[in-house]
Amino acid sequence: MKEMDHDFDRLERQLSHTLGGADATVGRIEPQVVQQGDDKKYLVSVAMGKDFTPENLKVGIKDNVLTIEGKKEEVSEDGHLRRYQEVSRRFTLPPGVDATQVKSHLDANGVLKIEAPLPQQALPEPKAPQAIPIAIQ
Repeated sequence: MKEMDHDFDRLERQLSHTLGGADATVGRIEPQVVQQGDDKKYLVSVAMGKDFTPENLKVGIKDNVLTIEGKKEEVSEDGHLRRYQEVSRRFTLPPGVDATQVKSHLDANGVLKIEAPLPQQALPEPKAPQAIPIAIQ
């Protein structure tokens, strides 16, 4: 099995080189909650690679599930080699996220960022301030 995986990796690198593209692998996916200023947001950041453009990506929400789909096909100049990439990822959004407030952006490095403001009930409760003990002399 390892030998077959190695052969597929080698074939993918050769095909990518023949088609003139970069590495055809899809990067690591790390959904995370981040804080920027006073606004808390749900942020999904997906490294799609430079092969994908906004024209061949779809982002949608149905039943509180965020779906990312990408399809790309390339043909060599002589028409003998084809490379087809298809990616699909799904993330369950926190309860109460307003689908009309979700925004997406594909940056120049091929990183797709999708963010949504978190509703108050999805935010962690703030910790109560701790009393600082003061020594009595």
